Amino acid sequence: MRFQQRRNYSSHTDAELARAFRVLAHPLRISALRAFAVSDEPLAAGDVAFMEHDEIPATTVRHHLQLLAEAGLLRTVGPRSRGVPGRPAHRYVLTELGIDVLELLHTAAATAGPRRGARSV
Repeated sequence: MRFQQRRNYSSHTDAELARAFRVLAHPLRISALRAFAVSDEPLAAGDVAFMEHDEIPATTVRHHLQLLAEAGLLRTVGPRSRGVPGRPAHRYVLTELGIDVLELLHTAAATAGPRRGARSV
């Protein structure tokens, strides 16, 4: 049996957690949040849109990143220094709440049974 250390979530209020999970009701937001888990650098909307398999406009991703930031899962770290002229692209990083929620999502996915519609071989 593998023993896992339990993380202390008491630093987050129930209201913070509820707001975070409410925002994560959209699959694109979960996918966008996961993009930050595999990146070592802050990401802008265009970076996240590029990482998606579907062709999702950066403006759509920008909207979803802003909602994740408003829920406290991401925070802005300033505009990107390189890129095309015009409005600077905001870059985002995970907050502690975002890291904790990602860990919860990972644990839930790992312990869940097979996905609906998935074929067993």
